[in-house]
Amino acid sequence: MNEMKKLKLFIISIFVFNVLSFINAQNNESPVGINPGYKALDIALPNVKDSIVKLSDLKGYYVLIDFWASWCGPCRMKNPKIVELYNTFKNAKFKDAKGFTIYSVSLDYSKEAWKKAIMVDNLKWPYHVSDLKGWNSSAAINYQINSIPNNLLIDPNGIIIGRSLTETQIERILNSKKQ
Repeated sequence: MNEMKKLKLFIISIFVFNVLSFINAQNNESPVGINPGYKALDIALPNVKDSIVKLSDLKGYYVLIDFWASWCGPCRMKNPKIVELYNTFKNAKFKDAKGFTIYSVSLDYSKEAWKKAIMVDNLKWPYHVSDLKGWNSSAAINYQINSIPNNLLIDPNGIIIGRSLTETQIERILNSKKQ
């Protein structure tokens, strides 16, 4: 093989290696987990109308995963602040996201109590889910939620930004992401 053919083969080999490396890098996702920096575990639970709603369907949005229950006094006292966050950011324009929403995971046992609390507390966002298993909820177990209210904030790619954040911290993060 002459030197010119060797050079061409070498250049083609480098090109193919770089293309394959690029494709591989695009397909590598962050590891899945429950702490900041990890891709959020998917949640797929029924809503109040018994339709399954997946967390992963909200890709492209900043999402506050809010763990709460109708029987939880501190949760109910915190709900007005969560409503305020939603109202402040639901129509905000973000640099890298379609918007902001809340994915509420209820640790309720009673569907009627859960539905009533959503109405009474004016929780107007569309994503309310629960398997009505209380502390045995698959989402609570998978995310190691051992107290409520509790939350996680995820970015448009499903990566966890923060866990157990205050409303002030959430507001600060979301304001920093606005256009």
